[in-house]
Amino acid sequence: YHGNITRSRAEDLLSKVGKDGSFLVRASESIASAYALCVLFRNCVYTYRILPDKENKLIVQASEGVPVKYFENLEELIEFYKKENMGLVWHLKYPV
Repeated sequence: YHGNITRSRAEDLLSKVGKDGSFLVRASESIASAYALCVLFRNCVYTYRILPDKENKLIVQASEGVPVKYFENLEELIEFYKKENMGLVWHLKYPV
């Protein structure tokens, strides 16, 4: 977790690693108490918003029609998305 770094700083960090599946979590710049999961795939950084619900469980904001999955904490969320084909552009492989 990188805290309050900017989107461009996150992109710089991921681009330096340059491996598909490199990822980091930072604070959302637009929503208080939310996070942004940034994933590198084919030299592009994809960002997913992680939102807390009323009970402080975390959900990844996805396209309409995608089932919502609740997580107790960031560690649980990251472990889930390390598996392939779980809905992200690429599975999480290399923490930055």
